[in-house]
Amino acid sequence: MNIPYMNRLYRIYLGARNTSHHKFTPSDHTQLDKVLNRYFKGWTKVNAVGSWDGAEEESYIITVSTDPYSLQINAGKDPIQSMSNQLKQHFGQFAIMIEDGGQTILT
Repeated sequence: MNIPYMNRLYRIYLGARNTSHHKFTPSDHTQLDKVLNRYFKGWTKVNAVGSWDGAEEESYIITVSTDPYSLQINAGKDPIQSMSNQLKQHFGQFAIMIEDGGQTILT
């Protein structure tokens, strides 16, 4: 098997703003897409339901890859951390969970 390139895959778990509604607004959807597109040429966003401190909330599970073909030209040295910082600030989150899914293979 010829493996041309190996890269790292990450999953980001993002909950809605910490409001009484625990839901994303249309503006939140737009801002999330804007941040993802700033760092990554491709990504996957899946609707989910999460829970924090006993309260269910709308959530997204976002999958991105840090292979050179998936990163935007000006993504910077640490696009995962930069993206996470922007999302935490915009959504008023204390933390965002990031799963380092190991290596993936592009064939």
